[in-house]
Amino acid sequence: MAINLYLVRHGQTLFNAQQRMQGSCDSALTKLGIKQAEALRDYFKRKRIVFDKAYCSTQERASDTLEIIAGPGMDYERLKDLKEKNYGPFEAKKNFWWPLMKFRSGSMEDNREVVERMERGINLILRDAKDGENILIVGHGDSMGQYIREKAGNRKFHGFRNAECVQLKSNGHEVEYVKSHWPARKMDETPIFKITKLNIAENDRDEYIRKAEKYMHDSIPAEEGTLVIGSVHDDAKGEDNYKIELFRNKEAEDAHIASMSAVDSEETVDSISTDKKIINLKPEVITTHAQKALNSYADNFVMRLVTVEVKEKDAEKFSHSVKKEMTTSIASEPGMEIMMSGTNKDNPNEWYFVEVYANDEAFDSHVQTPHYKEYIEETDGMVIRRDVKTLVRDVLATQGAIVLD
Repeated sequence: MAINLYLVRHGQTLFNAQQRMQGSCDSALTKLGIKQAEALRDYFKRKRIVFDKAYCSTQERASDTLEIIAGPGMDYERLKDLKEKNYGPFEAKKNFWWPLMKFRSGSMEDNREVVERMERGINLILRDAKDGENILIVGHGDSMGQYIREKAGNRKFHGFRNAECVQLKSNGHEVEYVKSHWPARKMDETPIFKITKLNIAENDRDEYIRKAEKYMHDSIPAEEGTLVIGSVHDDAKGEDNYKIELFRNKEAEDAHIASMSAVDSEETVDSISTDKKIINLKPEVITTHAQKALNSYADNFVMRLVTVEVKEKDAEKFSHSVKKEMTTSIASEPGMEIMMSGTNKDNPNEWYFVEVYANDEAFDSHVQTPHYKEYIEETDGMVIRRDVKTLVRDVLATQGAIVLD
């Protein structure tokens, strides 16, 4: 007896996009999430995979995804046992709470219970299955991922991306991992740009810098999708630090996070930093010159971190002025090494700029250019607040010339 099970995670939801914990709570599919489900539907059509039966959890994000994939004419059954893990007090909280998930709290569901009910649900599906059937099961990343690792023989399973499908085969009793498919892979090409503010005690700085240098040297040469890695500080004792990271897309960030270098670096940061704040940014304009290893001649770099809060009514005009000034600067000024700008995902009217100049002369020349003066004049009445920090480079590298706008 051979039964084919196709386990699918729902498409991207509003809470996924907002990086919120989403277990028993629910939110609607985003436009991207709908397109992801459509990409998987089209994949099944190309492969001529026709489903005999379909199941999903009782949560709407799963049933909405199933209806896109299977079409309006197919009947399906909702099973409570396929629901996502209940995260208790962490429901709808920002994802930075994720490290605390290893400590069970209050009403949060135990992992063992999740696997047991998932197994119960799958066994119920198998009980009614016939030899040779293709069965679609739409559910959730954490609960299905745990089931695959514990019951389907793939302890190293990476986890589900939105609208990713894992194929299992079964003899009616046991299940076995076959392979995964993610047709939506090429759809999510939004770069990941973030700045992490860290407070590091003066006596821990040497260890932090050693780890930061290793982190950079291990990441940039080995990971094409890791575009910029940097660590800088802005005070005499080096206690206020900023880690700057840019990844080609979410897939590249996920691959980086899973690397031993990143794991080792995060463990060190978590053990020695007294305060940590991650600022997730929507990339606006990011452009660099072609140098890969900036450290070799970077001792004279002038670096600035500029934070600007813009009046909401002027957001579009400000964005236009920024893009015009930045693209002109990198094209016409040989001393301009890096210009990065992004808006805070939690506050779209707050802009962050990372500027790197070859030396003092390059910076002095920049602020005297006609395009910079025009930008300052154009945006003067649009700005509520502007904060400028002069930074000191500790480590910095890029993948060469980058243009993202």
